[in-house]
Amino acid sequence: MNWTVIIQSVLTFAGGFAAAYWSFKGSVKKASFSNEGIYADKTGDLFERIDKLTNERDDLKEQVMKLQGEVKDLTKAVKEMKQEMKERDTK
Repeated sequence: MNWTVIIQSVLTFAGGFAAAYWSFKGSVKKASFSNEGIYADKTGDLFERIDKLTNERDDLKEQVMKLQGEVKDLTKAVKEMKQEMKERDTK
């Protein structure tokens, strides 16, 4: 086999590999820039949704606290009724 053919084959392979590498690297870089644009366009909408969810959470916390107070009052009332019933039964 001729050394010229071997060297030419190796150089052709190396050139093809280098071209594929730079093509891949360029497409990755382009994709990252396009993703940043998408995220930047949606940031305002995402913050609005987060604010809405936070407000809903706060409203639900208030409702839970109110209901816990009602449960506490009703539990106290039930205990008082039980005590009254015991007192009536003993008389």
